[in-house]
Amino acid sequence: MPSILITLETKHYDYVLMEEDVKRLEAVAKVTRRYDLSRAPEDVLIKALKDADADILVTCWGAPKITMNVLKACPKFKYLVHTAGELKWFIERPVIESGFLVTNWGDSTSASTAEGALAMTFAILRNYHKMVDWTRKDRLYWDTPGQDEGLFEQRVGIHGLGAIGQEYVKLIKPFNCHVSAFSPHVPDSIFQALGVKRAKTIEELYSTNRIISCHAARTPANYHIVNARILALIEDGGYFVNTGRGDVVDTEALIAELRTGRITAALDVFEEEPLAADSPLRDMPNCFVVPHRAGPTPDRRKDMGRHAVDNILRYIKGDKVTSAVDLKKYDLMT
Repeated sequence: MPSILITLETKHYDYVLMEEDVKRLEAVAKVTRRYDLSRAPEDVLIKALKDADADILVTCWGAPKITMNVLKACPKFKYLVHTAGELKWFIERPVIESGFLVTNWGDSTSASTAEGALAMTFAILRNYHKMVDWTRKDRLYWDTPGQDEGLFEQRVGIHGLGAIGQEYVKLIKPFNCHVSAFSPHVPDSIFQALGVKRAKTIEELYSTNRIISCHAARTPANYHIVNARILALIEDGGYFVNTGRGDVVDTEALIAELRTGRITAALDVFEEEPLAADSPLRDMPNCFVVPHRAGPTPDRRKDMGRHAVDNILRYIKGDKVTSAVDLKKYDLMT
């Protein structure tokens, strides 16, 4: 019987990994739960893997660090199942290079995250972020001083047509938008299947669309790719929504552009998180900020655990797992 070591913190049960899903694992494997391995050093993890005689390790936010030393010390350990998305902060590259089997949440939360991006798009188009203040502070009702508009038939540019960007395109389909995307690593077949025009350059994307929804990953090539020159290409009265990664955008350049009043932004992610208390972004009337919450809502995080358990059951049966992270995916990953 295979042995599984689960390292999730107590707070992640019953909304990431449901008890009913743990029972599915217990029906086919020996399951050990450890609640004290959050960000554990490699020697502590090695001992825990050996104590559990583990073949499979399940992690989430706060995962212990996975190094080649861990693999060498625990030859029985063959499969890492990460219930969340990001991997680079706790898995060193040689582990992936070695061909070690790693899976993450894959596309299980993409639709929920895209929903968050769409909600932010609606909010700034409708000027709801301002209307709340007007209604509360100024008691204004019909005669609000700002314009609002709809999403129907808008020109929408998607910066990063990965899993979340693709779901965003599906969500806005009923609005008959004119959609293009800049995503060099995504094949033409995906563009064609979604009915999305490929923007050949980032300049083309930002200069030809009224709404930009940024889903780009944090990679060395993407660092500050949205800079002053690119932001200046957005047309007057345009909108910039970022639910990708903060490092993709040059913060100072964005602040300077917002100060002109030309565009409106909705930001879920920032270069430094939490956003500094004195950040100008907090108080700009044409900037709608939320604290990195466009991702899967708590009620949908159970999809993360369910996806992980489904993969473990496939692995135990000898079937092919989904959402495997190879070197190419790892290098493109946030």
